[in-house]
Amino acid sequence: ADCKSVIRRFESARRLQSSCLRDAEAAVSESLDIGRSHCGGHSATVGAWRNRADAEDLKSSVRKDVQVRVLPPLPPLPVQISLDPAQFSAYAYLLGVYLGDGHITHYPRTFRIEIYLNAKETRVIRQTVEAIQTVMPHRRVGFRYRPAVIVVNSYSQQWPRLFPQHGSGRRHRRPIVLEPWQHAILERHPPAFIRGCLDSDGCRHRRIVNGRNDPAYSFCNSSEDILGLFTTACDLIGLRWRRANHETISIARRSDVARLDQLFATADAGHTSVAIPSSLTNTSTPGA
Repeated sequence: ADCKSVIRRFESARRLQSSCLRDAEAAVSESLDIGRSHCGGHSATVGAWRNRADAEDLKSSVRKDVQVRVLPPLPPLPVQISLDPAQFSAYAYLLGVYLGDGHITHYPRTFRIEIYLNAKETRVIRQTVEAIQTVMPHRRVGFRYRPAVIVVNSYSQQWPRLFPQHGSGRRHRRPIVLEPWQHAILERHPPAFIRGCLDSDGCRHRRIVNGRNDPAYSFCNSSEDILGLFTTACDLIGLRWRRANHETISIARRSDVARLDQLFATADAGHTSVAIPSSLTNTSTPGA
């Protein structure tokens, strides 16, 4: 009988605490609305009142033998980016692709990353899918079809944290700055980042010099910050580049082109096969 009495008193106290919490939150919200109307919407004044209200003890004396103290909410825990070193190379590639052809869309409960790719470039599609599956192994990768375009997409609440460069407006009209942890990954895997950039906004092409047909790589982007990230990665592995125009970086020396070809071929040899829509046919060549 004593145990049942204790349980009933405990349940009664818990229900009373929940009721007091709702009443207290409603009262604080109402007082803030009144203060906001009197202060003309000054956020500093309203914020000061909110802090003062949170710091006060809110007590209930509905029953003399039960008093409930509603504590202020705990501060939010810091968000940590958790990537395993085995995921760094895939992330570096995905970062390069995202800065060129990627976009993050906000939904009520989640976010969706979208990578817009040429439907004929199945090697790029496969590698992008593999990179997403490596960075987010527990998330499904989907496809949406547009005229001559395949949109590779995946849902997760982590995408804005993995790509803090996400924001409103065109990238060439706002600063694009990497976080320190992103810089560290880029420095460890510059070839993967370079290839991601080339697969999104670059190409391997032919050029005629003194009657000789030589291959070259070009990267084109309207953002000066993104061009700077690309050249930084090239400098890390000793590639000689030049500015072809205000938005194009060219890598044309035969030794540098051959080195990129070798790096990309080595990377291709280590890739595993991933599932993509069967309607896609392999019409592109690696490194093209």
